[in-house]
Amino acid sequence: MKQAAIFLNGAYPAAHLDFYSAAIDVAKGRGMVVSVDGALHLFHDLGKTPDLVLGDFDSVETTVLQKYAGVQQVNYPVDKDATDGELAIKYVLDQGCEQLEIFGAFDTTFESDQMLANVFLLALVSDRQRATGQTLNARLVDHRQEVYFLDDNDLQLAGTPGDMLSVIPISRSVRVTLRGTKWELTDQLTRLGSSWTLRNFFARETVTVAISGSAVIVHRRTGDR
Repeated sequence: MKQAAIFLNGAYPAAHLDFYSAAIDVAKGRGMVVSVDGALHLFHDLGKTPDLVLGDFDSVETTVLQKYAGVQQVNYPVDKDATDGELAIKYVLDQGCEQLEIFGAFDTTFESDQMLANVFLLALVSDRQRATGQTLNARLVDHRQEVYFLDDNDLQLAGTPGDMLSVIPISRSVRVTLRGTKWELTDQLTRLGSSWTLRNFFARETVTVAISGSAVIVHRRTGDR
């Protein structure tokens, strides 16, 4: 399965740079590593090199961009109809990547619009899967959590008892089945706007989530801040 790791121009806290450095190293051994716009500063600070630099480059210093002149670049105009993150996902899907990990999607300052848009970028992968019949997987990752989008689908998660699991319905009605959690559910109906399926917990090392409808799944690891 062809893999890609996409690093968005988001938050990479200084206290957790070791996590992102290791993530880059692991991703380089598995497939394509893409730096999106200002995320190139992360690679520069860590002394790492991506396989591809993509964006309109309105958020990266010219001196930093010049240091990666030998790396393949995909340039877009500043005035365009999609974010650099959306364009990066479409690019790697068009390159045949089937397994996507997306870093830097969660903002810790003020850009709530960008953060929400990043979460729903996962729906692009779901749409591509429906259109092509391919088996595609994507998740957003940071040092604390993974976020998934399920659309009439199921998912197995590996973790530690005590890890937090939230199911956030994003269609009008969603049926949820959970196995391996503190509070297990079987085809339970929940609705858009309900917080009832938030803050469940892993009871075993493997949890199964099955969704009829559309939902965002958040797996937060125990003890991570």
